[in-house]
Amino acid sequence: MEKILLQTNIFFEHLPDTVRRYRLFIWLSFFVIIAVILAGLPKVNIDLTMEAYFKKNDPAKLAYDKFRAEFGSDEVLFLTFQARDGDIFSDQSLKALQSLHTELSEYHLSAQEDSQSGLDHITDVTSLINVSYMEASEGVLLSRPFIGDQLPKNDKVREELRKKALNHPDFKGVYLSEDSRFGALVIETDLAAQLDQTDSESKTDDLSAEQEWDEETVVDVEAAWDENMFTGDEEIPKFRQADVTEYSAFINAIKEVTGKAEYADHLEFHPTGVSATTAFLNDEILPQMGIVITGLIVLIMILLWVLFHSFSAVVWSMCIVIFSFMSTLGLVGWSGAVMTIMINIIVFLIIAVGIANAIHILSGYLYFREAGEDHRAALRSVLKKSGLACFLTSLTTAIGLFSLALTPIVPIKNFGIFAAIGVLVAFLLTVVMLPLMLDMWAPVSKKKKIEENSKPHKLQRLLRQVEHVGYTYPKSVVATFSVLSIVLLFGIPLIKVDSNIIEILPHESSVRKDVAVVDDSMAGTVVMDILFDAGKSDAFKDPRLLNRMESLQQFMESEYGELVGDTGSLVNVSKDAFKALNEDKQEFYRIPQDPRVLSQTLFMFNNANPEDRRKLVSDDYSNARMTITLKSAGSYIYVPMIDDINNKIDSLFKDVKSDYPELTIQVTGGMSLMTRVVDYISWSQIESFGVALAVISVLLLLVFGSARIGLIAVIPNLMPIICAFGLMGYLNMPLNTDTLLVAPILIGIAVDDTIHYLSHFRVCVLQTENIKEAIQQTIREVGQAITFTSVVLAVGFFVFIFSSQLSMANFGILSAISILMALVTDLLLLPALCVLFKADFKRIASAEKNSQVTTAQ
Repeated sequence: MEKILLQTNIFFEHLPDTVRRYRLFIWLSFFVIIAVILAGLPKVNIDLTMEAYFKKNDPAKLAYDKFRAEFGSDEVLFLTFQARDGDIFSDQSLKALQSLHTELSEYHLSAQEDSQSGLDHITDVTSLINVSYMEASEGVLLSRPFIGDQLPKNDKVREELRKKALNHPDFKGVYLSEDSRFGALVIETDLAAQLDQTDSESKTDDLSAEQEWDEETVVDVEAAWDENMFTGDEEIPKFRQADVTEYSAFINAIKEVTGKAEYADHLEFHPTGVSATTAFLNDEILPQMGIVITGLIVLIMILLWVLFHSFSAVVWSMCIVIFSFMSTLGLVGWSGAVMTIMINIIVFLIIAVGIANAIHILSGYLYFREAGEDHRAALRSVLKKSGLACFLTSLTTAIGLFSLALTPIVPIKNFGIFAAIGVLVAFLLTVVMLPLMLDMWAPVSKKKKIEENSKPHKLQRLLRQVEHVGYTYPKSVVATFSVLSIVLLFGIPLIKVDSNIIEILPHESSVRKDVAVVDDSMAGTVVMDILFDAGKSDAFKDPRLLNRMESLQQFMESEYGELVGDTGSLVNVSKDAFKALNEDKQEFYRIPQDPRVLSQTLFMFNNANPEDRRKLVSDDYSNARMTITLKSAGSYIYVPMIDDINNKIDSLFKDVKSDYPELTIQVTGGMSLMTRVVDYISWSQIESFGVALAVISVLLLLVFGSARIGLIAVIPNLMPIICAFGLMGYLNMPLNTDTLLVAPILIGIAVDDTIHYLSHFRVCVLQTENIKEAIQQTIREVGQAITFTSVVLAVGFFVFIFSSQLSMANFGILSAISILMALVTDLLLLPALCVLFKADFKRIASAEKNSQVTTAQ
């Protein structure tokens, strides 16, 4: 190993002369490669939806596709409104509601054939104007719009309507609040269920030959069913998730309509749902992250100037990092990988790692120039001394990031892969292009001979005041860090895995305020669906299945009444229709227990309102849907609730399995996907951290040739991780898709300083044969660069505090504090461990020397 390390150091020592010899070819190749890679930037695909977190063959994703193939999109916009006069049944409120309902529901009829609008995504609009109200006349079941085209003429009729609405079990909380101050339009969309163009083409060969498809062509699922384009026996179709810009266009179009004076003067609107949240992320959070990244770059440039007092150091360092992250994003574009908002962290991480490598090279270059070496000699010296360390630090960081590829969460997997690639790209540009850049413009004159400074840098003076602590009081230092570790460890069990997209938004954001209003006054803002597949036609004309579905609804309403605002299924309409057919007597609001009566009731309901029936059960009555409207909460609350629901399903439907052996019941939709992500997060954190730690430990063991030295290297790097997760527990910061990234990123970055320290310490201790002198020399030589990089990285991570996305802010805070902890650990704990464990490297070098002699003989 000693021979390999020596040869590697020699390789890096000669690298500046080698690249200088072929500089024209290297520069030309550099610009050509960069130009090709950057051409992929426009192809970068950002998806902010929950579906983006899953592989195409993930069971949760497949179940969701099956649900959409049967019942269409589950993405609903709850356009809740508050009557400015306090009564949604007042004359002016009803007129505004009717006019708005008409404009939204009849948009397609009034729009020009070639017009395009976000309103195109609307598939249905339901409100008190048109919600189905069942009545019977002469034994015939009728379904009429609740209010309809004719508005009530006087207060008496309006009061009768109010009473009917409040007494209807399926209206209150969904279409109006208990105090009649709030109402809602439930706007169904196709945003989550548009057939993918390529899949649509294969399923539409029997359509008109004149129909042509272009890049934007999609097929609406409901229309596809009407045209019999696919059936339940065929392969589940592939769906195209709407682009984030489509969400923004949809919400902005809704806001444009609701902003008209004829509506806004009488109603105050609170749009909620996945579409409203996604649009807010796209319109507000993503642009803000661009501002944060720009601020980060400016801040780093200022810090570089403060540290080096050289425009050359600033310009070339920023060129390295800008080319690095732009190249990485270009590769993302060419690959076609889907990214989420975490793409911002990739940019920052590459900036951080690229800056760290550049600072080490520039700091070392200036150190050797101040030691009296000329420009070329200084470049050779710094690459010889720091080249291997930079390579190892980049490699360990990349390993930490690559460990995220173990997670089944697609965006995190993509993040880990491309961030690791970006880190390695930054390293290559640092060791290959930075020497050529310094040849063109160095921080100091290349010809000027610099005398060694008699007065050390301010930072050097500070380091010399603490350099003795580790080797003078090693036991006290180790004991202090041990106590701190124990205290922090007690915070780790307090961590909870919790994803709540509303909670990560700013408190003053419109979306968060709207959700609070709707949760307080209506049934809720979150939709959960349960898909029932009996595998047999007419199954859901069996009273036994409907009875169990009713029991499941009652269980959810009783056990989770604070969360469950409303439940709806074929059970509700069966009871409502049976009641209407029996003179509207309340005692008949139940499921008919005679299969023939139930079948006849459902037949009459289908004749009266086939559209509503189609939303609840398939044409052959083999598949049914249950929709649960929930108050907004975190996955910490939802996950155990869904577990209870699944257990209740198993017990309720166990006795009918003999008659329906193919019966499957799955919680699906956006809610199911979110809970699955949370489960993945729990295991991914353990797996990624464990793999990263194991691989890095083995790498350090191989590099330094000793289990003892490898242990010395690993222990200090556990401190930043313990610090991050201990604080996460004590500060009640949830573990989610953003804070999940802390461990593998920190173990990759934190080990960098340790490797730089031990690489320099190894050379020094073999030269001086004195551990204390080696520690002193190492801190003086490499401590400055370690401190510079840690300060820059910590300040950079602190920039995320200004992000309105609270989970990103938490990620920045934890990372910054942990990086500073890593710095303190390397300056104090690592020297103390070197003294206590007698890390003199002599036995390693002696053993390798004897091995070489034996081989030669």
